[in-house]
Amino acid sequence: MTFSSITKASLALMVASALSACNQTAAPSPEAKQASQSQTKQASFEVSKISRFVNDTSGSSSIAVADKHAYITYTDSADYLGKIVKVNIETGEVERSEQTFFTIGDGDRSHNDSAMAIDGDGFVHVWIGMHNHQMRYYRSNAPYSIESFTNLSNSNTWASYDDTYNDWQYIPTPADGNKTYYSHIKKDQNKNSDIRLYSYPHAVSLANGDIAIILRRAGIDLNGVNGSIRDINFNEKQDFYYYDHKLKTWTEYELLQQQGKNAYMSKLYADKDSNVHIVTAWSQLHRGGNTFQRGTYLKFNSQNKTFHRADGKQVDYPLAADDPQMDHFYEWSGTWGDKTSEIQTPQVTLNSDGYPVVTYPYNINGFSQNNPLWVLRVSHFNGEKWVSTNGLDSLRNYNRPPLTNTSGMINIFSADLQKNVTIHQSKDGGKTFDQFKLGKERYPFHAIQVDATTDVFLSLNTLYKVVY
Repeated sequence: MTFSSITKASLALMVASALSACNQTAAPSPEAKQASQSQTKQASFEVSKISRFVNDTSGSSSIAVADKHAYITYTDSADYLGKIVKVNIETGEVERSEQTFFTIGDGDRSHNDSAMAIDGDGFVHVWIGMHNHQMRYYRSNAPYSIESFTNLSNSNTWASYDDTYNDWQYIPTPADGNKTYYSHIKKDQNKNSDIRLYSYPHAVSLANGDIAIILRRAGIDLNGVNGSIRDINFNEKQDFYYYDHKLKTWTEYELLQQQGKNAYMSKLYADKDSNVHIVTAWSQLHRGGNTFQRGTYLKFNSQNKTFHRADGKQVDYPLAADDPQMDHFYEWSGTWGDKTSEIQTPQVTLNSDGYPVVTYPYNINGFSQNNPLWVLRVSHFNGEKWVSTNGLDSLRNYNRPPLTNTSGMINIFSADLQKNVTIHQSKDGGKTFDQFKLGKERYPFHAIQVDATTDVFLSLNTLYKVVY
């Protein structure tokens, strides 16, 4: 079944069956046992389907919320063009932009990722079409409008942008079936070893009207053709950018890097005081399935432009995963290894005490890269140290459960091995959780707070509302 509108009464019936999701062939671990024995209670919320805004999407879409509207950037699987819709959260009415954006096509469709945010003046900022490309960035021409955008991918906007490197000439076109990928790295004999080639953008809107974005920068050496640049599978970095909406300028922070390792994937959360919380998964080698082994946390103070641990201690940057200053929400279990897969991409919010709460998938099958078995873990900072739960539930591969702090509760959105979308709720700041199965649906990609009692979550091509 799928779910479109679930009331408190009907949901109470649906959650009567407890979990049997972690069906392992090997003897179950303690985490698997806990995940399969989680208890459910009667739900205190209502879930409704707002809009199925497109038939199918490619890669990871993005969402921003302003004035009871959800703005969604996605890649349409029908033509592999980037598109934007503006959805009225109350009525479900959908407005579609006439402007489209280049993506990386279907050469590697899963990497058609995007990011978006809305600044304090109402302008919509969009990033799309990057997998080891220079910054591809657009801004709306009018506040709260998706009618038209200006391409601001240039050195006037981004001080580190290399105008001599033209990766736009290899954009996907209908003539080549939209299959052009990022092989331009090998075609363009650029010799700028400090060039910023980005993937996996994630942006947030701050309460003060500013914007932050973080992206993975490709590892580069000069062993390409005639001493030109070449992408390598290590030395990947995370660059953090901050936008001052009053000055309309971007500032770059070369935040995370470690020689021979990869700062692979980061997610952001902006709190009510305009601090930005950053969680990152690190790996040794970038080859095949994800092999993340370190999980780190930082807080950016937007007023002082400084970075801090969860305990408030200020740290210097750039930071490495193994730096003694670094704050780890996940204490790794194994030594660095090319084929060791311990965790997946984390997500973060704050609890009502102002401490960070982090979700992350944890591999209970011997940290196997090729045959992972994921369970949902949650780590919260208690004022003195990080404390992790055991597995709350099974997870589908590459499910990165988003979470919110709404109506005084931590709310986590996930999908188990049977494709059941699940909401996990904590009323004690992330220490313990109740679990509510909603039915089968594609797993949630993003969740974001609308107001004090309302969230929306994005499940690929469909937007849902949760009222607590």
